[in-house]
Amino acid sequence: MSQYYNLSQTIFIMLRAAIAFWDYKIHVPGYDVPFLIRAKQSDWDVFKQIILSMELDHLNAPSPGSLIIDAGANIGISTAYLSRRYPDNTIIAIEPSNENLVLLREHCKGLSNVVIIEGGLWGADAWLEIYNPDAKSWSFRVKEVKENSNQAMLGMRIDTIMKKQNAEKIGILKMDIEGSECDVFSRGVEKWLPQVEQIVVELHGEEAEGIVTNAISDEFTVDRKGEKMHYQRKVLSAVET
Repeated sequence: MSQYYNLSQTIFIMLRAAIAFWDYKIHVPGYDVPFLIRAKQSDWDVFKQIILSMELDHLNAPSPGSLIIDAGANIGISTAYLSRRYPDNTIIAIEPSNENLVLLREHCKGLSNVVIIEGGLWGADAWLEIYNPDAKSWSFRVKEVKENSNQAMLGMRIDTIMKKQNAEKIGILKMDIEGSECDVFSRGVEKWLPQVEQIVVELHGEEAEGIVTNAISDEFTVDRKGEKMHYQRKVLSAVET
């Protein structure tokens, strides 16, 4: 059965088809640098989640002087959003992919409260390597390797980042690290979790959900926002209410 479209529908379909095959830039009011959205990547989906659907708008303001960690920062859309919303907090953007890092640095150009780290969040200070380099840019996964690996990058514990930044608290811990949350929440959690006010994490599979849930225990309230779980420390919730 044939389906017919009016002129506006036809134009919309043509634009969506064009977007799928060409890179393009989006200028967003309030942001100094336009976002480059790559064809055949997840950039448009991330842009929709962060800018259009405002999936991070529900976050509570981090305490003064606390760190914001954006682990799996991708091309920096969430980093730029957090920098603009919380200009008095330092944002640590962590990303393992060189391809993504180029755009992360471009999109965060001129943001004085952003520190970019090439590497990955991990449960120990170690050397990491992307073990699926041919995957799409949003789904790179890392594994622990020896230091002399040609493709090795830095893997860091959360408490190590805190020490390097002389920070006592983490106001927001945002994680989308393609399964590495299993390692992060499996080792040394007691060294940093008590200093975290709220966590936003995308869980990749049942194993990750079980590990994170067990580590979080009953110290946080739990809510789901889109694809991400939001954990907020109960003491903080009680103070704000």
